[in-house]
Amino acid sequence: MDHSSLQRKILLQPLHTDNMRVKALNKKGYMTLLAVFALAGVGVAVTVSLALLSIDASRMTGAWNDEGTLIALADACAEEGMEQLRLDTGYTGTENVSLNGGTCSVVVTDLGGNSRQLNVEGNVNSTYRRLQITADVSSGVSITNWQIVSSL
Repeated sequence: MDHSSLQRKILLQPLHTDNMRVKALNKKGYMTLLAVFALAGVGVAVTVSLALLSIDASRMTGAWNDEGTLIALADACAEEGMEQLRLDTGYTGTENVSLNGGTCSVVVTDLGGNSRQLNVEGNVNSTYRRLQITADVSSGVSITNWQIVSSL
Protein backbone atom coordinates (compact mmCIF):
# COMPACT_ATOMS: atom_id res chain seq x y z
CA MET A 1 0.00 0.00 0.00
CA ASP A 2 1.44 3.34 -0.94
CA HIS A 3 1.51 6.43 1.17
CA SER A 4 -1.33 8.35 -0.58
CA SER A 5 -3.82 5.46 -0.36
CA LEU A 6 -2.94 5.02 3.32
CA GLN A 7 -3.58 8.74 3.91
CA ARG A 8 -6.94 8.48 2.16
CA LYS A 9 -7.96 5.50 4.24
CA ILE A 10 -7.03 7.27 7.48
CA LEU A 11 -8.82 10.46 6.44
CA LEU A 12 -11.99 8.66 5.34
CA GLN A 13 -12.22 6.35 8.33
CA PRO A 14 -13.49 8.95 10.85
CA LEU A 15 -16.00 10.20 8.28
CA HIS A 16 -17.21 6.63 7.71
CA THR A 17 -17.53 6.04 11.51
CA ASP A 18 -19.48 9.30 11.99
CA ASN A 19 -21.77 8.38 9.10
CA MET A 20 -22.50 5.00 10.76
CA ARG A 21 -23.32 6.79 14.04
CA VAL A 22 -25.78 9.08 12.25
CA LYS A 23 -27.46 6.08 10.59
CA ALA A 24 -27.72 4.30 13.95
CA LEU A 25 -29.26 7.41 15.53
CA ASN A 26 -31.70 7.72 12.61
CA LYS A 27 -32.77 4.10 13.09
CA LYS A 28 -33.35 4.72 16.81
CA GLY A 29 -35.34 7.86 15.98
CA TYR A 30 -37.54 6.01 13.53
CA MET A 31 -38.15 3.23 16.04
CA THR A 32 -39.06 5.78 18.72
CA LEU A 33 -41.38 7.60 16.33
CA LEU A 34 -43.00 4.31 15.31
CA ALA A 35 -43.51 3.37 18.99
CA VAL A 36 -45.12 6.77 19.69
CA PHE A 37 -47.51 6.33 16.75
CA ALA A 38 -48.42 2.81 17.89
CA LEU A 39 -49.15 4.01 21.41
CA ALA A 40 -51.21 6.91 20.08
CA GLY A 41 -53.22 4.49 17.94
CA VAL A 42 -53.92 2.28 20.95
CA GLY A 43 -54.95 5.35 22.96
CA VAL A 44 -57.37 6.50 20.26
CA ALA A 45 -58.86 3.00 19.98
CA VAL A 46 -59.39 2.79 23.75
CA THR A 47 -60.95 6.27 23.83
CA VAL A 48 -63.35 5.48 20.97
CA SER A 49 -64.32 2.15 22.58
CA LEU A 50 -65.07 3.82 25.91
CA ALA A 51 -67.13 6.51 24.19
CA LEU A 52 -69.20 3.90 22.34
CA LEU A 53 -69.74 1.89 25.52
CA SER A 54 -70.89 5.04 27.29
CA ILE A 55 -73.39 5.80 24.52
CA ASP A 56 -74.75 2.23 24.65
CA ALA A 57 -75.06 2.40 28.44
CA SER A 58 -77.03 5.63 28.27
CA ARG A 59 -79.34 4.13 25.64
CA MET A 60 -79.95 1.09 27.84
CA THR A 61 -80.74 3.31 30.80
CA GLY A 62 -83.27 5.18 28.67
CA ALA A 63 -84.84 1.91 27.53
CA TRP A 64 -85.14 0.70 31.13
CA ASN A 65 -86.77 4.00 32.11
CA ASP A 66 -89.19 3.68 29.18
CA GLU A 67 -90.03 0.11 30.19
CA GLY A 68 -90.82 1.18 33.75
CA THR A 69 -92.96 4.05 32.48
CA LEU A 70 -94.72 1.71 30.05
CA ILE A 71 -95.57 -0.84 32.77
CA ALA A 72 -96.89 1.90 35.06
CA LEU A 73 -98.88 3.46 32.22
CA ALA A 74 -100.53 0.19 31.15
CA ASP A 75 -101.36 -0.63 34.79
CA ALA A 76 -102.84 2.85 35.29
CA CYS A 77 -104.96 2.44 32.18
CA ALA A 78 -106.18 -0.96 33.39
CA GLU A 79 -107.06 0.64 36.72
CA GLU A 80 -109.03 3.33 34.89
CA GLY A 81 -111.06 0.65 33.12
CA MET A 82 -111.59 -1.21 36.40
CA GLU A 83 -112.74 2.02 38.04
CA GLN A 84 -115.31 2.54 35.28
CA LEU A 85 -116.61 -0.98 35.99
CA ARG A 86 -116.73 -0.28 39.74
CA LEU A 87 -118.87 2.80 39.06
CA ASP A 88 -121.13 0.97 36.58
CA THR A 89 -120.88 -2.82 36.16
CA GLY A 90 -122.70 -2.52 32.83
CA TYR A 91 -120.08 -0.10 31.43
CA THR A 92 -118.62 -0.77 27.98
CA GLY A 93 -116.51 1.70 26.08
CA THR A 94 -113.05 3.15 25.57
CA GLU A 95 -110.93 5.27 27.88
CA ASN A 96 -107.72 7.05 26.84
CA VAL A 97 -105.01 8.10 29.25
CA SER A 98 -101.92 10.28 28.71
CA LEU A 99 -99.28 10.12 31.41
CA ASN A 100 -95.50 10.70 31.66
CA GLY A 101 -94.99 11.14 27.93
CA GLY A 102 -96.95 8.03 26.98
CA THR A 103 -100.47 7.16 25.98
CA CYS A 104 -102.71 4.20 26.51
CA SER A 105 -106.24 3.08 25.86
CA VAL A 106 -108.49 0.55 27.51
CA VAL A 107 -111.48 -0.96 25.75
CA VAL A 108 -114.06 -2.58 28.03
CA THR A 109 -116.37 -5.13 26.38
CA ASP A 110 -119.21 -7.25 27.72
CA LEU A 111 -118.52 -10.98 27.29
CA GLY A 112 -122.01 -11.89 28.42
CA GLY A 113 -123.36 -12.59 31.87
CA ASN A 114 -121.12 -11.10 34.53
CA SER A 115 -117.87 -11.29 32.51
CA ARG A 116 -116.11 -8.23 31.14
CA GLN A 117 -112.93 -8.01 29.12
CA LEU A 118 -110.49 -5.12 29.28
CA ASN A 119 -108.04 -4.77 26.39
CA VAL A 120 -105.26 -2.38 27.36
CA GLU A 121 -102.54 -0.98 25.10
CA GLY A 122 -99.86 1.36 26.40
CA ASN A 123 -97.33 3.18 24.21
CA VAL A 124 -94.12 4.97 25.24
CA ASN A 125 -91.67 5.97 22.50
CA SER A 126 -93.11 3.40 20.06
CA THR A 127 -92.76 0.58 22.57
CA TYR A 128 -96.00 -1.18 23.42
CA ARG A 129 -97.38 -3.17 26.33
CA ARG A 130 -100.66 -4.97 25.82
CA LEU A 131 -102.81 -6.49 28.54
CA GLN A 132 -105.92 -8.60 28.30
CA ILE A 133 -107.89 -8.69 31.53
CA THR A 134 -111.05 -10.58 32.34
CA ALA A 135 -113.18 -9.44 35.26
CA ASP A 136 -116.26 -10.77 37.02
CA VAL A 137 -118.79 -8.12 38.06
CA SER A 138 -121.30 -10.37 39.89
CA SER A 139 -120.38 -9.03 43.35
CA GLY A 140 -118.20 -5.98 42.95
CA VAL A 141 -115.37 -6.24 40.44
CA SER A 142 -112.86 -9.07 40.69
CA ILE A 143 -110.13 -9.95 38.23
CA THR A 144 -110.31 -13.52 36.98
CA ASN A 145 -107.48 -13.33 34.44
CA TRP A 146 -104.66 -10.85 33.72
CA GLN A 147 -102.30 -11.54 30.82
CA ILE A 148 -99.58 -9.71 28.94
CA VAL A 149 -100.27 -10.40 25.26
CA SER A 150 -98.43 -9.60 22.03
CA SER A 151 -101.52 -8.40 20.17
CA LEU A 152 -105.10 -7.54 20.96
